[in-house]
Amino acid sequence: MTDVDITVVVPTLDRPDDLARCLDGVAAQRFAPAEIVVVIQAHDDASRAVADRYGARVAVVDKPGLAAAIEQGIAAARTGVVAFIDDDAVPRAGWVARIAGAYAEDPRLGFLGGRDNVDGDADAGAASLPVGLLRRGTLHGNHHLGKGPMRPADHVKGANMSFRTRAVRGLPLGDLVAGGGAQAGNELFLSFCAKRRGYEGAYDPAVVVDHYPATRAQGDERDRFSRERTRLDTRNALAAIRAFLPWWQGALYATRMVVIGHRKHPGMVVAVLNRLQRVPDGGYLSANLRGVADGWRDGGRIRRDVARTAAPAAAHA
Repeated sequence: MTDVDITVVVPTLDRPDDLARCLDGVAAQRFAPAEIVVVIQAHDDASRAVADRYGARVAVVDKPGLAAAIEQGIAAARTGVVAFIDDDAVPRAGWVARIAGAYAEDPRLGFLGGRDNVDGDADAGAASLPVGLLRRGTLHGNHHLGKGPMRPADHVKGANMSFRTRAVRGLPLGDLVAGGGAQAGNELFLSFCAKRRGYEGAYDPAVVVDHYPATRAQGDERDRFSRERTRLDTRNALAAIRAFLPWWQGALYATRMVVIGHRKHPGMVVAVLNRLQRVPDGGYLSANLRGVADGWRDGGRIRRDVARTAAPAAAHA
């Protein structure tokens, strides 16, 4: 195998029909991956049966949460590049080939994000949107909306992401990301770890999956928000930034979240505007502020205990 052979990893839990549709798409790739790994929990016999049917290797994770499953997938990979896709997404036929080409062309590339067409919507978005960037204390996502050419990015989105394996191997992701279920922000730890190890990132709208968001477990629903989810989202984002990026980026993000914030994670300015518009606070301001405090504290600990061992890689220099 070469440094750009690809392991496709699909973390899954109790969604055998979605998993089968996803693996149909992987099987239809014009450029076949070197291997497919399906990460399951030990009790998930239905997913194991689907993986066996498609000839995928099964890796069992013994911790709950998506972060631990991703960590297990990275550990299981035997290739130079590991590509992740959600079990409720389907890759376009050129997905693996496009990923392999990007890593072959640029040895500095450590992570690559692609577009996920949510509910198959390939028309939404614009080339002018910032995608996968951290700028002036604001995290820009928009991975489902970006169009245009391949360009630099600071972070990826878990539904459609890949990494040079050595850029993220050994990161104890399951111990770093707070919360359960989908654990928003797990991608930030991976992306920023790769940057700290000296790699660069990119977003390529031509690396495409069609994403059909499945129902999540109770308490982790996509369309429901809670004070605890606000706290965890803010904590995870700030902890990842503070742990792996220059100190001023963490300080700027923390300051912006305290002073301004945004709709689901209000800082003081957004909270005042909400009050003027008679929008109930619901405790979200205090939840966001607790997330900032937790993220600052935990990010400092991670930086001392984990990130300092992530020395810049020399292999691609």
